[in-house]
Amino acid sequence: MLTGLPLILLLLAAVAFIVFATAKLNLHAFLTLLVAAYATGLIAGLDPTNAATLVTDGFGNVLGYIGIVILAGTIIGKALERSGAAIVIADTILGLIGEDNTAEVMAVTGSLVSIPVFCDSGYVILSGLGRSLAERSKLSLATISVALASGLYVTHVFVPPTPGPIAAAGILGADVGLVMLAGIAVSVPITFVGAKWATTVASRYHIDPDPDMTMDDVKEEYGTLPSPARSFTPILLPIVLITIGSIASYPSADDPAFVAGALQDWLLFFGDPAVALIIGAFASFAVVPEITDEVTTSG
Repeated sequence: MLTGLPLILLLLAAVAFIVFATAKLNLHAFLTLLVAAYATGLIAGLDPTNAATLVTDGFGNVLGYIGIVILAGTIIGKALERSGAAIVIADTILGLIGEDNTAEVMAVTGSLVSIPVFCDSGYVILSGLGRSLAERSKLSLATISVALASGLYVTHVFVPPTPGPIAAAGILGADVGLVMLAGIAVSVPITFVGAKWATTVASRYHIDPDPDMTMDDVKEEYGTLPSPARSFTPILLPIVLITIGSIASYPSADDPAFVAGALQDWLLFFGDPAVALIIGAFASFAVVPEITDEVTTSG
């Protein structure tokens, strides 16, 4: 059984294999990860039966912990896309930061949207908006795209309830609320550093945004857009609930006062990441436009 430095080298080789197989051989990431997991266990010296059991159990435990989070986040992301709420979020941030800081606007928007939503889905949702803002601000599409991508990836990596960080917190037994607060604290400066990188380095490469539509056209396409309060709620509400749940976990659970103990139990329940994301998913229904009679009758 490998231990110490040989095991570390084996893990690095497994990571290199994953990158090579997905980037060069175009193998599906899911299958690549499974192959790497099985191969690492076998090469490390595990009994074949134990290697198969460990991979299966590990996959089941992780998926059981983050599966609901992923599904709820997908619902929220689809609601933000279909309703135009993502456009409202960007427009609101644009009004606060100013049109002279378009790169910062896209980075901050991306960092907010990516908290409950996968970063690649967030990029697709906001790509059209990025093109129109690049055209309006006379910036290279490279600048806007890099700023958007940096904001999306920062919170995707650091802030629960994004699946990666929440899975890491679950595996390590860390408090999700504290991980989220620490992730936000780290993400804020990095988001603006990413925007600065976009304006100083990516701006050297001019890419014509060539938007299919202007910002006004984007807004008109969605018809009546939701209010800023409704647009931000599906993202911010789960964050608030998880934070409150984390704070509520510190007093003793054996509080002799029945009312205080019952309140703590409810706060911990609503602060559970899966429950908080489900509530956020239901809140996202408020921003989705009603299905027209034409659509309902055609079915």
